[in-house]
Amino acid sequence: MPETIRRYIDSRMAGSASTLEIIEGISHEFHIPARTAYEMLQEYLLLQRPRCL
Repeated sequence: MPETIRRYIDSRMAGSASTLEIIEGISHEFHIPARTAYEMLQEYLLLQRPRCL
């Protein structure tokens, strides 16, 4: 995932944006399909989860 998209998601999460707002924003700002934006958000959230040993 590009760092610019990661920073975009960070800023929207800090502002308490909804999932739909984040997906629509990524899609619009970076000119990518909403499905791809959704998958990027999923990847971002998976990487943010604490890992269990």
